[in-house]
Amino acid sequence: MSDTLTAPGASAPASAEPDDYSGHATNTGISNPKLGMWVFLGSDCMLFGGLIATYMPVSYTHLTLPTLYPV
Repeated sequence: MSDTLTAPGASAPASAEPDDYSGHATNTGISNPKLGMWVFLGSDCMLFGGLIATYMPVSYTHLTLPTLYPV
């Protein structure tokens, strides 16, 4: 039995969405999967660059804090 509700003898409507999205180009001329991968790589670089840029000054700064129990 069919999953769609159609009249007997009628054909199912054509799908408006294609099965393969790799051939579709965006306005930039880059395919959607390639653009998505570049956006992901860029966001990954920004995330880890920010983590490294935050870690470096914190790790190289030697603060002398007052101690509760002087030696």
